[in-house]
Amino acid sequence: MGLFGPSKPVWASKNETEALKAINEMTDKDVLVRASQESQHLRVRKAAVDKLVYIRKEEIRRLTDQAMLTYIAINDNISDFCAAAAYTLTDQVALAEVLKKAKFESVSCIAAYKLNDQSILESILKNKNTGQLALAASNRLEQLRTEETNAVTDQRKLADLAINGKDYTICKLAVEKLTDQEAFIDVAQNSQYGVLREIAINNLTDQKTLAEIAKNKNKSESERNAAFKNLTNQEILIDMVKNSSDIYVRLKAIEKLTDQKTLVYVLNNDNDEYILKRIIWKVADQEALANIVRNDKKDNWLRKTAIEKLTDQNVLVEIANSNDAAKYTFTYEEELRTGTGDDDFVYGHGTSTLDLREIARKRLSELKSY
Repeated sequence: MGLFGPSKPVWASKNETEALKAINEMTDKDVLVRASQESQHLRVRKAAVDKLVYIRKEEIRRLTDQAMLTYIAINDNISDFCAAAAYTLTDQVALAEVLKKAKFESVSCIAAYKLNDQSILESILKNKNTGQLALAASNRLEQLRTEETNAVTDQRKLADLAINGKDYTICKLAVEKLTDQEAFIDVAQNSQYGVLREIAINNLTDQKTLAEIAKNKNKSESERNAAFKNLTNQEILIDMVKNSSDIYVRLKAIEKLTDQKTLVYVLNNDNDEYILKRIIWKVADQEALANIVRNDKKDNWLRKTAIEKLTDQNVLVEIANSNDAAKYTFTYEEELRTGTGDDDFVYGHGTSTLDLREIARKRLSELKSY
């Protein structure tokens, strides 16, 4: 009681700062209601309302009665209170009910984030729900499936998840946990996702399986390339080069082939110009290269490449000093262009001459300069 009558409460002070401080320290809901209605300051009235909401939410969060929390989450008219109740719920049946019956989509989303029942979450997506609820259900499903997959260590189970998982993310996660070759083979052959098949192939060491994938025309080019990258068995590669009817297989096998005997055999006996032009760069046998140069029945550009591969200076001297111009000289047609660069164009064709003896002399000069 003041000297001249009852003193005003601090929240009713003309000083807005003092009134706000009083509201922040207050816990009496009845007084906060009065302040929200009677304060002369708008900010103070707003602060009182906010404090009332805060107190109410804290009361809800302290509840343990699942039935009461369910009722509030579904029936309260203030979304913040519904959300607080949904966050506090732990009962899975109750959360499923809130998800289906909540007035506010944000509250249904909270329930979805807390659900462990994947079938309910899947039903949301199957029913073509859109917006935030669908996103919440999708994210929660991914989280649950990721947790399940992370807990699996058995390689056969992981392979099954990699092949039959319900979405790409889970399949990929399972593949990344694989270490067993049999499991990798299973995924490489049966995964529905090309990217995951390729990951499995990149981890394969089984040469027989790699060869089967490399030769399979129904596989993508990236998968076949991955198989060839890990294919090192020379017997398998030799068989591919000699016997495959697939030019892709032969060319890729040549890239990995190191057996000089086979390389020379193919160089001497094959007629495919693509194979010969690819294989000659891998041949180191000087006699084989010399025989290609000396044989004027062979492709002249192949002969030129053979000279550029030669290191035997005696052979090079023999070719460079030869008087047989007909054997080592040939003409070829070339395009006549206006210049070089992006703006040039072909304006005709002409004939040029190439003397393999000159190529041999140039090669000799290169070797002497080393």
